Amino acid sequence: MWVPFLLGLILAAQTPAASIPTGTIVGKVTPAGGLTLSGPAQVVLLPPEYLEMWNTDVQERLDNYWERYKPTFIQQKELFAEVEKMAYRDAFEHIVALMRRDNRTRSADLVRASTADGRFEFKNVPPGRYKILALGRAGNQEMVWADSVDLGGAVPLYVQLKKTIP
Repeated sequence: MWVPFLLGLILAAQTPAASIPTGTIVGKVTPAGGLTLSGPAQVVLLPPEYLEMWNTDVQERLDNYWERYKPTFIQQKELFAEVEKMAYRDAFEHIVALMRRDNRTRSADLVRASTADGRFEFKNVPPGRYKILALGRAGNQEMVWADSVDLGGAVPLYVQLKKTIP
């Protein structure tokens, strides 16, 4: 009775697992207004499990800054735009640190430095919905770029990050 069961286990262990098809995301960080990158940008591919953490962190930072400095923002509305940039930058740095701490092996595949002209590539990415974030300098300003992508399979996906946030 145990012999067929053990043989089944041995055969199952020898059968290679079906591999999940993966794809490649290739792209470029493109500053607006004719600016060029002042060096490589840090690019992050956010899988779904980190996307909600990112969104929550940004919103909490914005809410906290608003509550703390509301009287100043009412008098100097342009100051809120600067604080908003700071919230996105800090949330970016926090999510990268969190990803590296949670899973050093996988985070190495999800965090990249672009080339000096902004090109980046993520290989062996499982199909799914992702958010791509980039943090870098264009001219004398620090900027955060973001875009959402749906990777459907093995066909490489090209993304041009043009949208800056905020």
